[in-house]
Formats: sequence, structure tokens, C-alpha cells
Amino acid sequence: MFFEKVGGISPRVLFSQPVVVHGKKGPVSGLINCKPPETPEEANKIPDLKAFFIDVGAKNKAEAEKLGVRIGDSVTFERPFKVLGSGNILASKAFDDRVGVCVIIETMKKLAKEKVEANVYGVADVQEEVGCRGAQVAAYRIAPNMAIAVDITLAGDIPGVAEKDQVTKIGAGPAIKVMDEAGGGLGLISHPKVRELLVSTAEEEKIPYQMEVLPRGSTDAATIHLTREGVPSGVISIPTRYAHSYEILDVNDVVNAVKLLTATIKKIKKNINFK
Repeated sequence: MFFEKVGGISPRVLFSQPVVVHGKKGPVSGLINCKPPETPEEANKIPDLKAFFIDVGAKNKAEAEKLGVRIGDSVTFERPFKVLGSGNILASKAFDDRVGVCVIIETMKKLAKEKVEANVYGVADVQEEVGCRGAQVAAYRIAPNMAIAVDITLAGDIPGVAEKDQVTKIGAGPAIKVMDEAGGGLGLISHPKVRELLVSTAEEEKIPYQMEVLPRGSTDAATIHLTREGVPSGVISIPTRYAHSYEILDVNDVVNAVKLLTATIKKIKKNINFK
């Protein structure tokens, strides 16, 4: 089976990857691979995406169809959840952006027990990886006075990456975004008042945090802040190693992200104005 990627998947992470094809008759296990290199030059080069295929154990198209596999079926990586180290380091697929949804859910639970002046919408939207489409629709419908996106960011605290290029480190607290750039004009320069609200809240509440300048990649805030007449926007990011691969994060950063988002929202007044 040949396939097309949805979102930012690099061919370098595809070799021998177990996957699940979500077929008509239920999940079908498969393995991504490509033909072995035939020359030294090929051995030193990462193949293009079109060279990879999914092997589901079928001899031909008819056998694949008998398994319930059809053109258009979605495919997900099979990367089991694991607890590493002393218990606070977690590894799994798709922390980007399931962890953002987790932070929003836990924040809304906490806010339900508090007196909050602002009207708060917790939105889990779709298709962020292919143009932040769901966020654009939701922001237009809600027409918010401000927005805080919750997403992962790159944590480059691994061997071979200079400290100045690491963006963030896991375990050092959630990141407060300064700016990012995804290419093609898509990106965000965080509204300075939203950014400073997050920073001042973190300092007042003694929540550890990092400042984030992301040279590649963006979040739903990239389209939210352009909605209608413009929405002052910022981002709380969870530092994550190996984004779009077998991802690793520190659960303490997640807990502190919930604390930061909750405390920030509690400070926001109804119909807040950033003019």
C-alpha cells in the first residue's frame, strides 16, 4: 500500500514503523518500509516519501481488499505509551496535540470550581497540522476577545544540539511563546500584553516557565489571531522531544501548564480589551 502524509511527517522516522490501518472491517496491522538501497549513494540518502509503502501481509490488491483495506483509509502509528526514568518522563505517539487537549480539559475542571468573570471556551479543534483550519472556524464562530493556544513545542535538550538551539528543555516548565514561523506566512508573534499576562502570572504563582522562540512550526494561534478584526493571542507550550515521532515529555511540565492556564484565566476580566 502506498500512502500520503497528513501533516508534518518526515521520511526519516518511517523506517520499519509499525502502523494500524483503520479499515472497513476494523484495524489492520502493517509495517512501513521501502526497498533496500542498491548503491552506496542510495544507502547514504533518505528516500523520498513516495518510496515508502505499508506492508499488511497481503500478496496483492485483492487480498488487501479482503482484509477490509480501502483507498482513503486513515493510518496511525503504533507507538505504545511508556513511562521512562523515575516515572515523570512519558513516551507515546501524538502527544502533539493530545497533551494540549489534556491541559484544556484539566483546566476547565478546575475553573468549574472557581468564580471566573470571563466567559471561557475550551476548544479541541481539527486539522491544525494542515493549516489550522478548525481553529479558524471556531475562532470566527466564538469571536473571542483573546485566545491562548495550548500545544507542544520542540525540546532540543538531546545530544548533538547546542544549548542556544534547543528552543526548550523538558522538565523546566511550560513555555510561553514569543514567536514562531511555519513558512508560507503562517506563524505568530504573540500579542505582548497576552505574553506578559502569562509571564506575570507564572512569576506571581511561582510556576516554572521558559520563553519560546520557535524557528520552525506554529500552532492554532497562527490563524486565530487573524480572525475577524484580529484576536490578541498567545501560546502555552509543552516542551516535547522528537515531535511527530515517538514523542517524549515530562509530566511535571503538563501539570504546571494546567496551573499556569488556570491562574491566568482567573485574572481575566469579562470583555477584556487590549487596546
